[in-house]
Amino acid sequence: MELIVIVVTGIFLAVAFAFYNRLSDITVKLTFLNTQMKELHKSMARISTLAQMRFCEY
Repeated sequence: MELIVIVVTGIFLAVAFAFYNRLSDITVKLTFLNTQMKELHKSMARISTLAQMRFCEY
């Protein structure tokens, strides 16, 4: 009986650890994508400002 409890607990901990690792990977990727989106928005704002300045010159 003890062996069954130990095995089930071990399986549960292994699955929990695997989910934790997967969630950590997803968090890292989402953080990277968030940073990239912020840079994209900055670039778009810069391009928009430059386009407006050039449009006003003509």
